[in-house]
Amino acid sequence: MKNSIKRILSILLVVAMLSGVGVIALADVVAVPISAPIEPIEPMSVEELINERSAEVQVNGAIIGYESGVRPYYNPAAGRVYVPFRDLFTALGFMVDYVEATRTAVAVKGDLKVEYVQGSDKVSVTEGDTAANVIALEVAPITRGGRVLVPIRFFSEAIGVRVGWDGSTRTVIIIDTATLLQNDNTYEILGKLQALNAPVTSSNTKTTADAELDISVEDGADTLDINFNGTATMIANPNAIDVNANLKMVVGGTAMAGVTSTIDVDMELIVNLQKGLIAFQSDDLYALSESFLGVRPAEDGTWITIDMGLPAESLSVATEITAVPDIKTFIDMLIEDQLNSMWIDSIYAYEEMQLVVDLISTQFADSSFEKQGNNYVSKYTVNDDYTLMTVTYTIKCDAAGTATAFVVALSAESEYGESLTLSFEIGKNTIAMQMSLTDDYTSMTLTLNSQSETTTQVPRTDVPAGAKVVDINDIF
Repeated sequence: MKNSIKRILSILLVVAMLSGVGVIALADVVAVPISAPIEPIEPMSVEELINERSAEVQVNGAIIGYESGVRPYYNPAAGRVYVPFRDLFTALGFMVDYVEATRTAVAVKGDLKVEYVQGSDKVSVTEGDTAANVIALEVAPITRGGRVLVPIRFFSEAIGVRVGWDGSTRTVIIIDTATLLQNDNTYEILGKLQALNAPVTSSNTKTTADAELDISVEDGADTLDINFNGTATMIANPNAIDVNANLKMVVGGTAMAGVTSTIDVDMELIVNLQKGLIAFQSDDLYALSESFLGVRPAEDGTWITIDMGLPAESLSVATEITAVPDIKTFIDMLIEDQLNSMWIDSIYAYEEMQLVVDLISTQFADSSFEKQGNNYVSKYTVNDDYTLMTVTYTIKCDAAGTATAFVVALSAESEYGESLTLSFEIGKNTIAMQMSLTDDYTSMTLTLNSQSETTTQVPRTDVPAGAKVVDINDIF
């Protein structure tokens, strides 16, 4: 269920953005460059090279043809796989030429031009009217059968495509993620969810939340049961957060020989965004630390402070916030971030990337929603070799067409006996979630509810007057 979980996280990221939860953090997370770090190609073992030094090359999911008659070549001394310049650039959609007079291989795609002079250890890359960028290659290209072969790393340095290696099939994998980022869908229906985004104001907000997590693990005849139950009240405004919380943990089951262990922790947290300061106090947690670790971090009643080490203007929500320009831009940024985070270590990598793009872009597009009464419903199913997953999205609207809630219902089953169900509803001031996850040995259920409202209460911005204070650096 590994791939399904990655996709589920993609869904929840979109949900978080649209509901106003963590928008500021997400804006930083998704603003990644198109060229991600390149996974290194692991050299083949000596055993693999005894009878064969050739390798296959896959570009955007398809094995390339070798019109030049020269196959890719693995050079164990350099630890590199070399690929014919013409064949590879042709597979990537470039027009390729060779200028005999200057012994220069030239590849052109749109306003991007790549030039390599035979015998050189540098490559020239020109984009549009900008000056040529001359890149020194770690290892020089070679000539075989009258053809120029370039090292795969050349591509990461020259044009930003991603490169990986599938050792089991001895296949170099090259993916131009730009080909997957062409999104012509529209998202006007999804844009209705912006009505759920509470604007940043100077008012104070009170949020109450409760959550419960039950975990049961079977090991032969023994079982271990763990229950977490937490409640929290948060008073917040754009400059400060003030939290009072309680967490209870009960551990039992036959593995505990009939003994039930209970932990009950009260805690307080103050975050001053203007000063960049966090203050934390919990006598119960201090006592637990002493019991389990033999170290009591602070005396009862003492507040532990943490300097976030950031300028106040970068923390205060009251200052300028860089918002996502529109829903489509956010979807495109999210797709790009997901693609750049995926490992390229299998010949199925491109197919998996296509699934992620489809999951994020298509299921939220206007064409995927069906109007049912005042509401809009989109259903998406993934059925691969290992997992069957169904996700239903419902945008609840009033008679005027204004969104009142966003509901996600998900179910997934794998061939290994794992199953996951999730329901998630976000309203204007409410969040409700239920989740259940089971496999052959473990079952887990989670429920979470929160409700927010404006309040006359003001969050604390500093520790109580006269309280003992210790800096975390003085403890550790």
